[in-house]
Amino acid sequence: MNISLLHRYRYLRLNGLWLSPSEIPQRLSTHVDDLLSLDSLHCTSRVGTCVLLKVNNRFFGTCTQHQLIGRDPQWIGVNISDDRTVQTSGGYLTVQNADELIGDLALFDFTEAVSEDGLRADRFFALNGESIVANGDDVIGMVAFGYLDSDQRLTVEYEDRLPLGYQTTALHQVLRPLSCRYAGVGSDPTAFRFEIVDEVSGSYSGLSGGPIFAVVREKPLSFCLKFAGIVTHASAGLGWGIKADSIFSRISLREWA
Repeated sequence: MNISLLHRYRYLRLNGLWLSPSEIPQRLSTHVDDLLSLDSLHCTSRVGTCVLLKVNNRFFGTCTQHQLIGRDPQWIGVNISDDRTVQTSGGYLTVQNADELIGDLALFDFTEAVSEDGLRADRFFALNGESIVANGDDVIGMVAFGYLDSDQRLTVEYEDRLPLGYQTTALHQVLRPLSCRYAGVGSDPTAFRFEIVDEVSGSYSGLSGGPIFAVVREKPLSFCLKFAGIVTHASAGLGWGIKADSIFSRISLREWA
């Protein structure tokens, strides 16, 4: 389903709100961020895409564990403003005893940052039984969001200060929506497949950790948007994601390590 086709629908419901098609990309992009790593020497580097989720009054930055390879999780955070980054300083949580795809899930707990550091609560998408794709839903199209590596640009400048040069960075972030089609499930109960409709020059590197939302037909002339899951990997126009209901149930039951 091409994103432009959303305009054939007059309104779509999202978490209790009725939105016009022109409002949808901006509204959904609010819940996506580019994870950053800021170390003790003030060096900033990109980690990759994450989705901000609210579950039972707790606020999480969620991504995949393979995005964090070689990174110190205590230094990973998200932007509050152009010049402020907030970190959890506590590492990340993982799902317990998971051999399925959901075992790649990583959860950064930003609850304290929301209550004390000015991280806006409305940036987090509220997961509940009504906002996630369920078995039997009539999914007619999907939209994935990601900060593709090829789209980003990080400008680095140095200032001569003893004893070490001080590094300042400017990150020019570009979030790309990609039209997708639901492609079914396999043997893994926590995973689903999707096809990427939009053409991308180069690889899909950077899409991992991003959210994918679904357009669901509720009645013949009534449609809504639901959270379908988190992208784990994509290649040659085909992607895999962790199902939203698996994410919601594991977080709700606190099945993490």
